[in-house]
Amino acid sequence: MVYGAANQMIKFFVFIANFLIFLFGGLLFGFSLWANLDKNFDNNFREFAQKLKLDNKIIDLLAQYQSCLWILVAVGALLLVVGFLGCCGAACESLVLLSLFSILILILSLIELYVLISLFTNRGELLENLHGAFVKSAETEDGRKNLKPIEDLLQCCGATIETKQTYIKENLCPGELKDKVKK
Repeated sequence: MVYGAANQMIKFFVFIANFLIFLFGGLLFGFSLWANLDKNFDNNFREFAQKLKLDNKIIDLLAQYQSCLWILVAVGALLLVVGFLGCCGAACESLVLLSLFSILILILSLIELYVLISLFTNRGELLENLHGAFVKSAETEDGRKNLKPIEDLLQCCGATIETKQTYIKENLCPGELKDKVKK
């Protein structure tokens, strides 16, 4: 049992923070699962975006990344579990739930640290693999169209220097980007 006003306040803030994580995880999980399983989601989304008078370019850009919704399902489920354990652990002052919550947070932090260290130590290999993937994906028309939103965002022409001429031939680069050189 928590005694004292300061301890009660800390318990309250821990509960509220975990409840918000739980709520956000539930919303993310539910929305992304619904978006993946609903056959008419794309049409409904387009109609909704047109009612909001969004640019068609933005709508097409968002539609290309619909496959990423499965990642959001997993992230939402993870947030849901973490928030639930933290919320119940704080409310019930359950040592078991708080221990599970702490262990889960520790495991996630260690995984994040491992990935970060791996990225830094294998940076050259990662960049080489990314370069190869960009060159390979730019070989097909679908691959070039999938890379187009990224190029628009980064204001570049072609996935790599090697593929720039292909993009220029297919008129995938606006005029000012054809002559742009990476500095």
